[in-house]
Amino acid sequence: MRREKVLKIDDPASRDNGKNYFLQEMPALKADKWANRALLALARSGVDVPEEILRGGMAGLAIIGLGKLVTLSHEEVQPLLDEMLGCAQFYAPDVGIKRPLIGEDIEEVQTLWKIRMEVMQLHVNFSLADLLQKFRNWMTSLQQSSATPTSPTPSEPSLVAASPPSMN
Repeated sequence: MRREKVLKIDDPASRDNGKNYFLQEMPALKADKWANRALLALARSGVDVPEEILRGGMAGLAIIGLGKLVTLSHEEVQPLLDEMLGCAQFYAPDVGIKRPLIGEDIEEVQTLWKIRMEVMQLHVNFSLADLLQKFRNWMTSLQQSSATPTSPTPSEPSLVAASPPSMN
């Protein structure tokens, strides 16, 4: 079952104050294709995307950071951002109605980005701090394994392989 969340805008200074949005993660295949397109576009734009991160899908994108999407051209990034909004619906909890977003449902740019960030959180389903710690631990284990010989001969390279961190 896909993860879901209701996002309520609680900011008296916002024109979207009090509005509710129903968010649902993409199906796995669609999310994987979305993340792959984003990561490959970042790599093409010159962002250093290590192979391990590239294989991480949504989790890899979370490590690099959505902020890196600003390095992409409008033609590459806008479809990705629009697809994220496709995970959101306007929600009226008092009557239980959910419907696709229309232009008037979001009046603040900040709300657009809040929705996108919450949608990303649904897809990666973990704390970014936890993920970064797992990634640091994994990189440390890779460095240590490459420094530890597998035989008594110090000139031989290590054959010890480390597994990437679990993204769950």
